[in-house]
Amino acid sequence: MNSSNEVMSIRLHSSDGYVVTTATPESLCEQIESDSILQPNTELYIDEQWTPIRCCRYAPWRDRLFRRAEAAFRAGDGENILTILDKLLQFCDRTNRDEIFRTANFLKGTVLARYGRLPEAARCLKNAIGRPSISEAAAHHNLAVVFALLRDPIAAVEHFAAAIERNPLQIATVYSWRNLAATLTGETAPNVLGLDPWPKMRDEQTQRLRSFTRDQRIEAVRENRPYPSYHVFLVFEKSRYCPTIGSGLPSEQTGLQAGRCHLEQAREFLATDAFELAIQFAERARDECPSLSVEADRVSRNARSLSEQRRRFTAAQERVALADLFNRQLTALTLEKTDIPQATIERLQANGDDITEHKRLYREAIINLIRRRIWTIDDDERRADWLMVLSVYETAERSAHLQAAAIALRIQPLLSEFRAAVAAGDLGMAASVAKRVAETHGTIPADLQQIMERCTPEKENSPPRSA
Repeated sequence: MNSSNEVMSIRLHSSDGYVVTTATPESLCEQIESDSILQPNTELYIDEQWTPIRCCRYAPWRDRLFRRAEAAFRAGDGENILTILDKLLQFCDRTNRDEIFRTANFLKGTVLARYGRLPEAARCLKNAIGRPSISEAAAHHNLAVVFALLRDPIAAVEHFAAAIERNPLQIATVYSWRNLAATLTGETAPNVLGLDPWPKMRDEQTQRLRSFTRDQRIEAVRENRPYPSYHVFLVFEKSRYCPTIGSGLPSEQTGLQAGRCHLEQAREFLATDAFELAIQFAERARDECPSLSVEADRVSRNARSLSEQRRRFTAAQERVALADLFNRQLTALTLEKTDIPQATIERLQANGDDITEHKRLYREAIINLIRRRIWTIDDDERRADWLMVLSVYETAERSAHLQAAAIALRIQPLLSEFRAAVAAGDLGMAASVAKRVAETHGTIPADLQQIMERCTPEKENSPPRSA
């Protein structure tokens, strides 16, 4: 599906079943952009299999919808952008969380925040972070502003810090962080264990803001700056809020001792590679004492990172072991047991590996075995049969062809029995073997029917046996 003129098969689902139709990528984009009958469960026939439209790797309709959404965002058309983004997210793979899915959630969360729908905005912005992307720093920034407006300054500080870590030159983040600390200082909000006092935090961010040069300030608000430009940033203003921004901070640390106990145990689990338990106890520490959230989240993040590192290493070891097993199976392959490497290929495919090269090596190994068998055959008819099987394998391009070739290989010994029975005049045995051929394949394949017909005249033209 690389050409705009290439015709694709489309399967539309409904309560009564499904309908198969065709379209080009260009017309498909136009149907998705309009209010058509296409739904997220629509399937495209790609690489010889039906694939849900939201899981397609090459999806020009997502790019076009995203460009429309970005243009609407720059134009300030909030209602239109929400409609476009909702449609875009319908046709995104939520399990894969690719770049367009995260960026669409970022833009939607920003628009919802500007409309005052803060809880919904927070949910969308959380979907926009977690993986490196062009908008990750901006997503952390906007999520920090949303958390501040939701009276959760601890989470706001954490995401401001994450935004600065990913982009130290993001002036909007430093400005908003300084305003948050200044607002909490003005409210005389209680300090949080594990964080700097609010006045010190305000002074640090003020000093960082002054460190930016004049050119950096101008670049931050340049009108034609590429995405993400200043249009997508929320700003936390220093002001008087009611209820106060720090109203959700704990006035007393009732769960401090319990939280510290859980946090210390979480650190011990992390040191002993018990990552799941480390995550569990870090979350308990955060629940017991919200002021420990920063340190608890740090332990939890480290545990998740190390757990993912171990998972990937284990997967790599399994992949290497399977590759070695496959290589040894090919070396010991015989025509009598050709199905053994197939199970290894299926395990590699289940792990998400590309098995194209494995299938090629598997087919070439069988072809070489058939050629060696042909060299050892003196009978012309048997050699012709094996040459036909070899031809089937050499011309097989798709999995269906390979399956037919494998069936032909299994039928080959039965043909020898059939010919021997006919030569001996044992028509009952010949019929029995023919039945076994039909049971193996369902029906006798067309390319093997010629062999059967070539043997049958021998039966019909053979002289009658004497009494």
